[in-house]
Amino acid sequence: MKFSVYAVVLSLLALFYCLAFVLMPVKFASQYGLHLDAGGEVLGRFFGAALGGHGIILWLIRSKSPNDIAARAVLWSAIFYNAVFLIVTLNSIFDKLANSLAWTTVFLDILIILASLYFLLARTADELVSKRNNQ
Repeated sequence: MKFSVYAVVLSLLALFYCLAFVLMPVKFASQYGLHLDAGGEVLGRFFGAALGGHGIILWLIRSKSPNDIAARAVLWSAIFYNAVFLIVTLNSIFDKLANSLAWTTVFLDILIILASLYFLLARTADELVSKRNNQ
């Protein structure tokens, strides 16, 4: 997979979830079996806004190389975000707060972590080969 495709797909996913959480957080969260009160609705909108910012950043780096420092920063950010989100989602499933649809989030988090690691490690492998060829 090309980095540009990865960045565009993640950007579109982030923007979709942004719109869902900003425009209808209570209804969207209820799809996952979560029930939001008024405070949860506000936090859901904050979360949606943060995802919107993440989506815009991903869109802006789509033409960069994964070797670019900005792209690497976004990849590390995606790993951190999705690892924490994975833990929180698993806790919500095991505590019976979320329904079985939350497993789709677990699946997406794992895919995003693995793809981000792929792009980070591919860069490292390229550097090792380049150093070996220069010696």
